Amino acid sequence: MNKLKENLSVNVDFPLISIAIPVYNTSKYLNKCINSAVAQDYPNLEIVILNNGSTDNSWDIIQTFARNDNRIKSYSIKHVCTVKESKDNCYKRIRGEWVITLDSDDVISPTYVLDLWKSHKQSGADMVISQRLSIDEEGNVYGYLPTDDFDYSLTYKGDEAMRRTIGRWEMSVNGALIHKDVLYNIMMCNPNCKIFTDEYDSRVLLNSAKLVAFCKTKYYYTINPNSVGRKNNWNRHKYRLNTRLGLLVLTAEEYSMNSKEFQTIVFQSLVISIVASFHFLRHNGQYSQMDVSEFKSIINIIFDSSKISCMTMRNIINIPLKFVLRCIMLFCRIR
Repeated sequence: MNKLKENLSVNVDFPLISIAIPVYNTSKYLNKCINSAVAQDYPNLEIVILNNGSTDNSWDIIQTFARNDNRIKSYSIKHVCTVKESKDNCYKRIRGEWVITLDSDDVISPTYVLDLWKSHKQSGADMVISQRLSIDEEGNVYGYLPTDDFDYSLTYKGDEAMRRTIGRWEMSVNGALIHKDVLYNIMMCNPNCKIFTDEYDSRVLLNSAKLVAFCKTKYYYTINPNSVGRKNNWNRHKYRLNTRLGLLVLTAEEYSMNSKEFQTIVFQSLVISIVASFHFLRHNGQYSQMDVSEFKSIINIIFDSSKISCMTMRNIINIPLKFVLRCIMLFCRIR
């Protein structure tokens, strides 16, 4: 009877939280990542690890942990091409009412899950954001989001939280505690989340939350030199362009084309398009026929979507940038 009461208390006071860890060829970091998950002291936890067809020994590492901890549910699938598909496959397998996504090269502090849950209980928020520390492979810290002087007792409505990531990031959703309904309605059901990037998805998740709270518990984000955003190639530029393309659509819908948010994204889109165009001019021999077709298509869509509908200080800068981009497009025979 006492055991039954104890189990009921755990289920009521501490609902099942799932840590989702999608994995692809990160054996170098994986032991630290999984160790940080199994070290959590939250009493009702499952750890869902999905191996996306890794070609290194990631699956062997996962299996070793799974044999020693019954909270771990491990799966392996045939490789899918994008991080988004890998995450979706992981999310489909979780049972928890609340979800934390832990990238397989990152680490969380020992009381991370419990800290986030306590913050939710105090605030009633359906999304709780931690402090992200950006670190290199030696553990050197390069940045904090939010910063140390941020007021972690604040709460924001979702649209205001998203607004604070336009122009510059004031917060990060890496490792956020998110209610399963919010996650599923966005990541699994929103068609735009199948097209654009995870930076776009982050803004949509924030915008969809009813209330966003904060907790100064630590998420250690590893600056991986092999990630898409770190290499100066077409995939990096495509990622940045697709992010802005999604944000042009999102800010126009949420704030209007006359808003400073939309105009800020127009500025970023034009600058990134110009930088990507110079990369194309210098390295077009490295572009496949499909890459060239993708590049021209994205640049044209961004040019047409970067509407300048009113005269503001931001648009005074955007007008000559758009003219420069058009000249480059004519020179590259994109237009």
